[in-house]
Amino acid sequence: MKLRAWILRSLGTGAILLVVLIVSGSLWGVLSALGDDAGAEVMQGVALVALVCWILNFVTLVVLLAVALLSSNERPDPDEKN
Repeated sequence: MKLRAWILRSLGTGAILLVVLIVSGSLWGVLSALGDDAGAEVMQGVALVALVCWILNFVTLVVLLAVALLSSNERPDPDEKN
């Protein structure tokens, strides 16, 4: 299994989702301040979906990193003390 590729994809996806979250949150605030309630509700929904996807992506990244760490072939030195 190519975990490195999946980890890189997850990092890229997280960065894109973060940009979407920031832009949609900003637009939500601007549209709300301008009195456009319909547009503000749409941007609120987009921000909520982006936030949920970002959280799921973060959990997936943690799992991928744990699997990569557990499947690594490196064993600790027996002479090394904790």
